Amino acid sequence: MALLANCGIEKTNGRQSQLRLEVQCVPFPTMARKGEVMIKASEKAAVYEILGNLSQHFEQVILNLQRLRSLRVIGSRDLKDLIAFVEEARAWAAFEIVSELQIQEESDWAKFNQLRMLSERSLREPAASKQDPEKRTRAIKTDSNG
Repeated sequence: MALLANCGIEKTNGRQSQLRLEVQCVPFPTMARKGEVMIKASEKAAVYEILGNLSQHFEQVILNLQRLRSLRVIGSRDLKDLIAFVEEARAWAAFEIVSELQIQEESDWAKFNQLRMLSERSLREPAASKQDPEKRTRAIKTDSNG
């Protein structure tokens, strides 16, 4: 999801000005909706790296706010409110990114599990086909009993 902000000054009655701030939450146009996998396997590492970088930058914002408080530029109540705002934004961003990654990881897990099972099956079957028919029949009966 993306936050789109639109800020402007509107004049009413030709004299008074009013500050207008409009914020809306919209899906990224380039990202998949939930359930559609868009992240390429080759890009996953970059997404995880970016998520880590975002978290570090949010932490830097908090440290800078605390420095402003120590310089008495902002009050302790304002600092608390601003930190809560930054932490909420960090959690929201992480949630959205991790949600997209979870879709991709679940899809990859299912795909690679299926490939592994096919590979294991193909490794077992040629060996069984090389056995003489009596041994193969005994092996099948033993497997079904076990």
